[in-house]
Amino acid sequence: QDIAIYRQIADLVSDMSAQREYQKVQLLARLAEKYPYILAFDSRPITLAVIQMMLKKLEPGPRILVATGDTNSDRKALLKAFSPKSSDVTPTIGLCSDSVSEGVNLQRAQASVHLALPRGVRIAEQRSGRIDRLDSPHKAIYAWWPDDAAEFALRTDERFIERYETVDNLLGSNMPLPEVMRTHGT
Repeated sequence: QDIAIYRQIADLVSDMSAQREYQKVQLLARLAEKYPYILAFDSRPITLAVIQMMLKKLEPGPRILVATGDTNSDRKALLKAFSPKSSDVTPTIGLCSDSVSEGVNLQRAQASVHLALPRGVRIAEQRSGRIDRLDSPHKAIYAWWPDDAAEFALRTDERFIERYETVDNLLGSNMPLPEVMRTHGT
């Protein structure tokens, strides 16, 4: 019986495609045509690695830097490239884990993308706060939120919306959330 279950799981997995990640890559490629410096966040380094591989296939394109908590990541290069004091002119997409969502100034970016919904409101605010700063060189900044199908929604996604609304009602929010997310869930 266990073997039959594992075979069924294997069959289902073999039917899966990378279309969901490909759509994220396409969004980043379109945004790179308009914004020379983009930050994209996901809490899972494996997702960042897959997105990086897919983006590199779209050559020529912007430089891709992956910054995670791993000392072998491009973290130092990303911090330098996205620093408000940087003189580097190479268009760059920074793929960041949540280890880069707090305590660093990356306001050279004008756009940020949540590749997946953050686990909590504080993490979302921290991600946005990397570029939404008083000394930003940009008149406006832009944030993209995931628009996944209901099949991909997690219970944590529903809790995120509930917590966001609670924080917004009780304390006031530090970041706007797209109205469609507030009225229809994720």
